[in-house]
Amino acid sequence: MRLLPLFAYLAALALFALPSRAAAIEDGAEMPLQLRYDFADASGQSVPDVSGHGRNGVVTGKARIAPIPGATAPRRNALDNTAAVMGSATGGTGGSVRYAGAGWGPQKAFTVTMWFHTSPGQPLAQGTRLWELHGIAPKHLLLGINQGRLTVNLGDRSLLSHTTPRPLLQETDKWVFVAFAYDGTYERDNLRLFIGSGTDPIQALAIGTTAEPLWAKPAGKVELVVGSNTANGRALSGWIDDVRVYSHDNETTGALVLSECQTVLDERAVSSTR
Repeated sequence: MRLLPLFAYLAALALFALPSRAAAIEDGAEMPLQLRYDFADASGQSVPDVSGHGRNGVVTGKARIAPIPGATAPRRNALDNTAAVMGSATGGTGGSVRYAGAGWGPQKAFTVTMWFHTSPGQPLAQGTRLWELHGIAPKHLLLGINQGRLTVNLGDRSLLSHTTPRPLLQETDKWVFVAFAYDGTYERDNLRLFIGSGTDPIQALAIGTTAEPLWAKPAGKVELVVGSNTANGRALSGWIDDVRVYSHDNETTGALVLSECQTVLDERAVSSTR
């Protein structure tokens, strides 16, 4: 019986019937968005989660929702944290947008993305915290900037950074897009940092490895803080927009790859404010 050609034909047919990863990336089918704050519909102290998961945020401290300076039509809002002062132990001078809630549960892989724009005259030389995640591991996870370098810390220990300062992280006249991804495989290169802007394509800043599960605590309260945290933290003086968390409880698709981060960047970079 001539079964081999038939099997080959069926295998080829099945291969072409499957959607390509590129196509899946394009339509977002493999990008499990779990939280998104774009601030366009935010008012007062409330920030709706437009991902559809109901993880609404609250504006705290001296931060406020306000139109982006210099924006042309359509008018856009963002989180205004310009009241903050950068430097050591300045967290109390500004504010943040916070989410705190139960029921998220352990996640195998995840990515946090955001845009920020520093205030004129507020260089990042002294460092700043961009976001923190509490309740996902025994110690909190944070992304910050130190001397022009993006740094990821687990508690007081550095997990990932890059060695060469990037001018893009020290500019005050540009919106900057940053992303941190963890794929949960416990294999080499399971941590990645990305950076880009409306005029700078996405690039991988750093790749690293950790053997620790970063989002493995049993279902309980998870807290995301974007902007200033406690008085002992380092505030970001500037603007924050389009905060997103992608995650998946048992697949690596929660960790966005470079092309997917470019897709996320492009969705917001079309804005005239970028």
